[in-house]
Amino acid sequence: MQIEVKKVREFLGHRGAVYALMWHPELGLVTGGGNGWLVNWKMDDSAEGNLLAKVENRIFTLASHSNTILAGTLVGQLIFLQKVEDKWKPRVIKAHEKGLFAIFVHPDYFLTGGGDGYLCKWNWKGEQLIRIRLGNNSIRSFQLHPSENTLAVATSEGHVHFIDHKLLAPVIPAYQNAHDPSVFCSIWNTTGDQLVSGGRDALLKIWKYPDFQPSAEIIKAHLYTINAIAVSPSQKLLATASRDRTIKIWDRSTFALLKVIDVMKHDGHVNSVNNVIWNDAGLFSASDDRKIIQWDIKNSPAGLPKSDN
Repeated sequence: MQIEVKKVREFLGHRGAVYALMWHPELGLVTGGGNGWLVNWKMDDSAEGNLLAKVENRIFTLASHSNTILAGTLVGQLIFLQKVEDKWKPRVIKAHEKGLFAIFVHPDYFLTGGGDGYLCKWNWKGEQLIRIRLGNNSIRSFQLHPSENTLAVATSEGHVHFIDHKLLAPVIPAYQNAHDPSVFCSIWNTTGDQLVSGGRDALLKIWKYPDFQPSAEIIKAHLYTINAIAVSPSQKLLATASRDRTIKIWDRSTFALLKVIDVMKHDGHVNSVNNVIWNDAGLFSASDDRKIIQWDIKNSPAGLPKSDN
């Protein structure tokens, strides 16, 4: 499989690193960053931003449901924005003692994961229902199993937990020491019998699930931390974002490396790539360089000579 990469546009305006990316069904692209700004971007040639809210601390994660947007900050605040008369009004809730890095949304409730090692369940009034401790270090990300019952919970202790999101109870024992020292992200395959994880060790690991004596296929994917993984709308490709300033595109079935998106060949990011999301509008990447970039990723036409990565 040959891949063509086209840089569509840059979104400029954040005055700090950009960490959080979200595609909102009504607003489109929404981002959050080190300046505490929550910004909605136009998807036309102007690529102008509209400030939805501003808080005092860095925004690390975003999620949404119905008329509510959720954001998590460096100091463990949950920013609870609700739309009232066409305006987004923020409410600040102290959710965790340290950073709030992960949010999972269910129609009846949502979960937050924090730097204090706690997993919390909330109703849509912003009231905390349950609070359990998974460990002593940060919960970094949630990924929902295709069965929609189980969450893979990545932690900075290097473990991947498998949690029933309704009961907040373990489904199977955690995969211990999955990455050294931290697991930052993961993605399931379409059938749910395989989990791909990325960590601070710059490795991609491919796990069979469920596996009570877990072992993984290991890919030396990047030079530094893998911050995020995204799957293409076709379900055939994966994108990984890294502190090494690159985005890499992989064949999802074979894990063959198809393309390296960098500053030299593609006018990419000049600092750590902190996040990626992928939808029908394209691949979006966010970086310490304060930029968000929209990419068009597609298969090369038949007959073109093979290009390097």
